[in-house]
Amino acid sequence: MDQAIALKRRAQEERNTGRLEQARLLYEQAAALEREAGDAAALAHTLRHVADVHRAQEHPELALPLYRETLAIYRARPDTAPLELANTLRGLALVTGDDETWREARDLYRQAGVEAGVEECTRRLAPR
Repeated sequence: MDQAIALKRRAQEERNTGRLEQARLLYEQAAALEREAGDAAALAHTLRHVADVHRAQEHPELALPLYRETLAIYRARPDTAPLELANTLRGLALVTGDDETWREARDLYRQAGVEAGVEECTRRLAPR
């Protein structure tokens, strides 16, 4: 798994400098290794990053199934941290605009003590 961790570090560096396509490719390589190793928690985290990159590249149709897969993995694991689930729901809500998803994300951000997340979700739920 050291190789997957190294790939994700490089992917984050690429993402931080705006090289989204390179970041996506590196995240996808890491996800393949994590899937092969059966590391569901790491895979879910990485898939969310792939989805986030697709969303940033304005490809919601590619992001959506990855957010859904990530969500399914996280919901099946009783040890999923509220922040991990909240971040996934946030990405999903950004793609779908679904108010119920924003509400659930807000509740989880509140549970995790992430006020910025609570504020964003509340803002996005405000009457339009």
